[in-house]
Amino acid sequence: MNRFLRGSLYHFGIAVLFSGLLQVVVPSAHSQDLSGAWKGNLSTPQGTLPLEFDLNAGGGGTAKSPSQNFTSRLEYSSSGSQLTIRVPSVNGTFSGTVSGNQATGTWTQNGMSLPLTLSK
Repeated sequence: MNRFLRGSLYHFGIAVLFSGLLQVVVPSAHSQDLSGAWKGNLSTPQGTLPLEFDLNAGGGGTAKSPSQNFTSRLEYSSSGSQLTIRVPSVNGTFSGTVSGNQATGTWTQNGMSLPLTLSK
């Protein structure tokens, strides 16, 4: 193998190794811990409805509506700053944007959509 090719392969190997180390050491700028209690008040034609979404680290959790004495499992996913929380038992979904400890978006249930802001 000629000297130029050997040197190029060596530098390529160092670049790949360094790039891999950067990916391990430097977390994504968008990654954040969403686990915990997210609370908000849903304004409906019938009045204000307090809601709580307890998110765990595995993409699941619990939805609660204390004034209705309601608790159900939920599923959530995120991509960048976008957060989606699904509560299958009531055909409800929250879709919003996370900024710090606040998520601003929309609660949609059975075809009806209402604005909802959640705070952690």
